[in-house]
Amino acid sequence: MNLHNNLFHETREQIKSYLLTPESCDMVKEWGMQEQVLDELAEGYFEFKKEHHGNINEYISWRIELPYYH
Repeated sequence: MNLHNNLFHETREQIKSYLLTPESCDMVKEWGMQEQVLDELAEGYFEFKKEHHGNINEYISWRIELPYYH
């Protein structure tokens, strides 16, 4: 279980770093500053990776492009 916690934390930090890049739009930066959103994105990434074998950048791009986030 500890390995899972470490992987979750590491993934969450990678997502946060990606969201807070200078190139990110304001909405995306806001996601990177909200703890609950980061948790939800990290959990969602594991499912995305399992189904689509994508990386974090692809996952975040996919989430941003979903119609209900516009």
